[in-house]
Amino acid sequence: MQTYKILTLTSIISAYSFTMLHLQSLKFSESQSTITGILMTINYFYFSNNKPLKQISSVRPPRTIFEPYFIVSTLGQLAIHLFAMERSFQIGMKYDNQEVNHDEEFKPTFLNTVAFFVNFISQQCIFLFNHGGLPFNTPLSQNKKYLKWLVYPLLAALFISQNVNDDINWFLQLHYAGIPQEALTQLFQLLFAVITTNYLLEQTLKFIKYGKVYDYI
Repeated sequence: MQTYKILTLTSIISAYSFTMLHLQSLKFSESQSTITGILMTINYFYFSNNKPLKQISSVRPPRTIFEPYFIVSTLGQLAIHLFAMERSFQIGMKYDNQEVNHDEEFKPTFLNTVAFFVNFISQQCIFLFNHGGLPFNTPLSQNKKYLKWLVYPLLAALFISQNVNDDINWFLQLHYAGIPQEALTQLFQLLFAVITTNYLLEQTLKFIKYGKVYDYI
């Protein structure tokens, strides 16, 4: 069931972000798309190799994707990510009015930069908070390699979003020229809110369903 949820969320969010970018005559750069694609591949690999617990849980597993927990969790996360994407475009268009042509060579803009970070954070959060874990599978706290591939990119994205290194900006084709610190602060707050709200949503729903919090992640 977690596979269905991950595929649903990643597909809808990717489609929405690409549509929004196209409507603004924007697109992701080759380096941005490559890094996102590589991490998605790694995440799918680790997720598909997630092992069940050796001892069978006393908790009955879900039998259908139409059960309330699955529906509320999926719609809740979807609402968070779509709101974040919409908010990112508001921030980007507020501080960056560059006009670009989608058919021409890629040109970095702040709107593209904001959209990239929100899309990247959303994709990582989907895997981080939908891996399954207890009470049926091995939790991420016991799968350190997978946990690092999920958490470290999130921390790196939060750090890089604050315009900390010109070389990184050049490689990822990020645009910060003329952008005030106020815009970067709003971007950081948005990214942090996406992570925390997803975490709180999943932990709350698991507590309601199973009557306890099995692990921190």
